[in-house]
Amino acid sequence: MAIAALVISIVSVLIAGTSLGWNIYRDLVLRARLQVSCNISSIFSGQQRSGPYIALKVANKGPGPIFCNTVYIRETSFLLWLCRKRKNAALVHDYTNPLCSKLPLKLEVGDSATYLFNPTPDCFLSESYNQIGMSDSYGHVHWAPKADIARTRIEFNKLRRPA
Repeated sequence: MAIAALVISIVSVLIAGTSLGWNIYRDLVLRARLQVSCNISSIFSGQQRSGPYIALKVANKGPGPIFCNTVYIRETSFLLWLCRKRKNAALVHDYTNPLCSKLPLKLEVGDSATYLFNPTPDCFLSESYNQIGMSDSYGHVHWAPKADIARTRIEFNKLRRPA
């Protein structure tokens, strides 16, 4: 009788442990991922060209749907991290542009969205911000590669120079 109770207890602990492990894996590891990129883009509609714009493109890489909430920019480096003096800001895209996606937005697996920003002389690329990203419904910010921002900043500086 005591052996049966011990076996049942061990089996129930294994089932509970498996359930706990699956829930942690599902909630932390199996979350949807966003691929974020940034560049200078122009939009062609027939013979008309609009732009150039600073384009932030996000794509849902799965495994499930994800809600995009806010565009963030930040300045970070190892020295700023040590001194705890990072600069963060939320960035508002061009809501009036019909070609620009609106926030908040639910992206299904494989869907993408583009957010356009006007490259004005006082935009975030003229300052020291070196990262741009999109926050999701889990509170996680998916950052564009720093190389994208560096290339975009070079193109932005070419646009600002007089011809």
